[in-house]
Amino acid sequence: MRVAALYDIHGNLPALEAVLSEVEQYNVDQIVVGGDIVLGPMSNECLDFLLSVPIPISCIKGNCEVAVLNQLNNELPATFPDVVKRQIAWTASTLTTTHQSMSPCRACALSLSCDSRVPHGIGLTVCENRQWGQG
Repeated sequence: MRVAALYDIHGNLPALEAVLSEVEQYNVDQIVVGGDIVLGPMSNECLDFLLSVPIPISCIKGNCEVAVLNQLNNELPATFPDVVKRQIAWTASTLTTTHQSMSPCRACALSLSCDSRVPHGIGLTVCENRQWGQG
């Protein structure tokens, strides 16, 4: 199985498009997005683009997805610098209703059939349940 792993997109659609055009040349079987699709200028567009890719994609929630989802639930992030808190609030306010669930990002960690684990960050998930493949 050939897997492409993408991390830290941060709403940068031109970079995402460029990377995925290269990924397509490698005939991968699956794309794994290891978190942080959002918290950038084109978060909605990046989510739309990922949902339109014909290659199967699995996503995990990064700390940015968790922070924006918390903001949408009026749970203000306490551990971020003020400038990042403003970015979180702005991103949350610009997400369309369709994207507010971050539907591509279902789990906190993935276990792949090729016997690999995909976390976000330094070997830990950003969710309360820190068991691999759950969340």
